[in-house]
Amino acid sequence: MSAPDLLLMIRHCAAGALQREPLDIEARAHAFIAALSGSLEQHDAIAAEMVFSILQQPVKDVPK
Repeated sequence: MSAPDLLLMIRHCAAGALQREPLDIEARAHAFIAALSGSLEQHDAIAAEMVFSILQQPVKDVPK
């Protein structure tokens, strides 16, 4: 994930937390952390699936 993508994800999670909890700062912080954690976990799962599928491909002979 690139730095701009991570920053966009953080901004998206912060905006969502503000919409869910506009009046309670502590609840907003918890909502932000939960959203960011979930987004990063999902990103990790997708990356892990990609790596796994690459590793499952047959190895081609490499010229020596």
